[in-house]
Amino acid sequence: RQLPSGRASLHTMCRPDPFLSGPILAAVQAASIFPDCKTFVDLSLLVPPAECWRRWEELSQPPSEEQLRRFVASVFSAEPGEGQLEPWWPEDHQPAPALLSRLPAG
Repeated sequence: RQLPSGRASLHTMCRPDPFLSGPILAAVQAASIFPDCKTFVDLSLLVPPAECWRRWEELSQPPSEEQLRRFVASVFSAEPGEGQLEPWWPEDHQPAPALLSRLPAG
């Protein structure tokens, strides 16, 4: 839910991530398509959450292992951490600005 100011409500912000529990996680863990139980929960979404759920609901339930593998490959990043952060340096970045030399050491 959105507050009148356009910010998300505290309830919405504190709600657990639906991909860290629920039917998608249960199916992925039951199929053992990753070498451990942590890999999947570290993957990033490649599509908006609503699109992920739409694609999930289009699958036959329960999905076959092949359907599940295709779903995961099309919706989640290939490697943990991939797609989470992009390297970026601002144009005015200075690794050692003059201000730092005036600060006391320690």
